[in-house]
Amino acid sequence: MTDNFQRYKELITLCGGLPDDNEKGNLDRYYVVELIRRGKDNPDLPAANYHFRNYYIYSWRDLDRYEQEIKQVCNMLNLRAYCSVGSKRMSQVALDTLVESARRIAAHDYKRFYSIFESCSGKYLDRSDQRWVVDIDDTKDEQLVRYLCQYIRAMESGYDDPVVYVMPTRTGQHIITRPFNLKRFQDDFSEVIGNRYAIEPPTVKKNHLTLLYENLNSPDVADPLDDITLRPGATVTLPLPQPQGEPKPLLMALDWCDADLVRLVLSDKIVSLLCQQNGFMADPEMRRLASAIERMSKICDYIIEYQRSNTKDK
Repeated sequence: MTDNFQRYKELITLCGGLPDDNEKGNLDRYYVVELIRRGKDNPDLPAANYHFRNYYIYSWRDLDRYEQEIKQVCNMLNLRAYCSVGSKRMSQVALDTLVESARRIAAHDYKRFYSIFESCSGKYLDRSDQRWVVDIDDTKDEQLVRYLCQYIRAMESGYDDPVVYVMPTRTGQHIITRPFNLKRFQDDFSEVIGNRYAIEPPTVKKNHLTLLYENLNSPDVADPLDDITLRPGATVTLPLPQPQGEPKPLLMALDWCDADLVRLVLSDKIVSLLCQQNGFMADPEMRRLASAIERMSKICDYIIEYQRSNTKDK
């Protein structure tokens, strides 16, 4: 599990902080939290990577208010939460949204029109307040990370200290920095770092997110009715019905049902609706509805297992 909520608060504080709540201070600046389903975390589900939803953080109150909801949704649907390392300006993103909307209307292009703001927000980069992410994969070597930080500090940057923060990820580290001399970083890397640690230069991403939360190895939620695991993509072991004679209506339905599609609709539509209610898991009615969704997800797992077994038999 990776829980970087406290670290994210420290990062935002180092970068100027946020108003205490939405009724005080300048709300033009905001940060974004994105919930994403990674294909490698859910190999049995369609689509390699899928964007689930965004949270927009204008104040400390927003971050505190959404924290438990973000964690619960990630645990339930096997998602990762990523967060922007730099703030965005609502005034500029709103203008970009207006321009893009006009362009799409003029071109009679209304596909996913509702997502224009999200798209413009994701692309926006405030060049007066840039932060980069140096992505170090597949290592937790603290000595290497410290050495890389010192190497970055030796680059020309225009800042007293270009290294802002180090954020742990699932398999490595993200060094969050101010802009520095990227060409020199890449040209000298093999001689200064590569020969000592036998690694390639890490990827430097100029408009990127860092990991906020993941709990991909968490135990599956228990259900009082049976022992079927709940996490999407989990292996389901159940006695499968064996057809006798002519196909029965139930078995025919199992054969043609697109369980992946049903589960995708459950994840994207119903749970998204639940998440719009603040503190939804604290409400008994919401918990009952969430339980019903989980059971339907189990049925989808059962159908997928049946279809696979039936295909092998044929």
